[in-house]
Amino acid sequence: MTSYLTQPEDSTICGPVAIINVGRWSKHPVKKSLKDICEEVQCDSGGTPIRHIDKSLRKEFKKKLKVIKKRYCSVNEAKKHLEKGNALLLSFLFKNNEEEKDVSEHICLFTKVKDKKWYVKF
Repeated sequence: MTSYLTQPEDSTICGPVAIINVGRWSKHPVKKSLKDICEEVQCDSGGTPIRHIDKSLRKEFKKKLKVIKKRYCSVNEAKKHLEKGNALLLSFLFKNNEEEKDVSEHICLFTKVKDKKWYVKF
């Protein structure tokens, strides 16, 4: 069984963790360290710019995986993608409280959907 990397609580390294987990899921392990990936994608206390994650995925898995970037994917489209045996790296925003400007973003790897349950690898 594949072991996945988990994001330490209160950290902002979900992007680099997701990149490593894509490699583990696909059986194409990333050869760089977590620290090196954090530097490559410019991860800091504010998180990781999504454009750097996309660029790193395409570079790291060139000729190994097909990386598709889709904005505004519906839940139904995502479910069908997973049911075909694919994985889904999902970036989403959420409110921390009622203040409109207090918004956070997270990215994680979904690997399958079964019996109406979505399996996520943080």
